[in-house]
Amino acid sequence: MENCLVLNLHKRRNNCNSLKMSEFLSILEIMNPQKNTSASPRAVVDCRAFRDNLSAVRAYVGPAVRIMAVIKANGYGHGMLHLAAEANATGIGDFGVARVHEGLELRKAGFAQRILVFEAARSADIRPALEAGLTLTVVTPALLEEIESVARAIGTKATVHVKLDTGMGRLGLMPEQGSALIEKAASSRW
Repeated sequence: MENCLVLNLHKRRNNCNSLKMSEFLSILEIMNPQKNTSASPRAVVDCRAFRDNLSAVRAYVGPAVRIMAVIKANGYGHGMLHLAAEANATGIGDFGVARVHEGLELRKAGFAQRILVFEAARSADIRPALEAGLTLTVVTPALLEEIESVARAIGTKATVHVKLDTGMGRLGLMPEQGSALIEKAASSRW
């Protein structure tokens, strides 16, 4: 485990864990096992510092700019619902998640913010995502058509985010293909 960072989750007595998630961590700290052999490496998040950082971003960008807290992968292992509650307490208006099930979990927990799902939704996930009011990422014309079809069938309007590949080569349309899909999405009744 020489080059491996292990996150040991622990709970502190005075943490700000309003959702009582046992995995929540108290202050960001990564310990080097070579320098401190008596403790395993760990990451710890301080709720107050997290809120202060979000407030500092808000102060920098001003009140008119929407801020998205990206809390995918269980808040990068630090507790998605807890970090969402902390972000919500600072007035964060949007959340970003990787998959539909994460967005549904946030809705089930009562979060009403705009939630963007970064990955393209699987066919089976489109209906529950639309019913929960999640914003789905569109990466192909066929996916947009499928989302429109499901939205029409359940009588709702879909909110989509057209993803362009700007160089990573992982997901999205090439920029020269994006205009047509953006126009199609914008003109959709669904």
